[in-house]
Amino acid sequence: MEKWAVIVAGGSGTRMGGDVPKQFMLLDGKPVLMHTLQKFSGCRIVLVLPAEQIQYWRGLCRAYGCQVEHQVVAGGDTRTDSVLCGLSHVPDDAVVAIHDGVRPLASRQLIDRCFSEAQQYGSAIPAVDCTDSIRCDGHAVERSRYTLVQTPQTFLAAKIKEAYDFCMITKQADADNSTTAIMQTQQTPSPQPFTDDATVFERAGYHLHFTKGERSNIKITLPVDLKIAEALLH
Repeated sequence: MEKWAVIVAGGSGTRMGGDVPKQFMLLDGKPVLMHTLQKFSGCRIVLVLPAEQIQYWRGLCRAYGCQVEHQVVAGGDTRTDSVLCGLSHVPDDAVVAIHDGVRPLASRQLIDRCFSEAQQYGSAIPAVDCTDSIRCDGHAVERSRYTLVQTPQTFLAAKIKEAYDFCMITKQADADNSTTAIMQTQQTPSPQPFTDDATVFERAGYHLHFTKGERSNIKITLPVDLKIAEALLH
């Protein structure tokens, strides 16, 4: 099966303390996003960016000599919308990895394993055990019950596209029902968010297959993450 990657990079620089979106900040001399693209070289890549950032990204590609072939498409208002925009360019008979643009350290071994296991099981979701103590609403909980989920979350393309179609229909129906409930009771509904692609896949009735993630596969969110990523690169 042909391997595709939908790389979603719609973040801002707010939590990084600057005006430059975190996917464009420099890591070891080039933008974070270029490191991420490099990990998927050899795949068909669809990069999803906010429309207003596309020209800026193309300028960075010229300035830093990005050699990884990829297609750039405009995303939507939410991550879910952006993933849908990316998936619309992926053929049904492919296997597709959906990856955070600000996870530049996923190894090729992890990526290859996710592609291989997704072809075998329908999905491959990298996850690592939680090693910190956890509390929920102030109460201690058993950490062995929890895992930390990463990307690339990888699927048979036809199945994840079908799952998104199902969940979008369900989401609209829930929104319509919530509006009716508000009108009748004046209560605020509590929506069930799609926190990641695995959630969409599972909610559509598909089985999730988990594979071993990597502790080095960090997500660049805070300034210290750039320093950690730089250290890991070296």
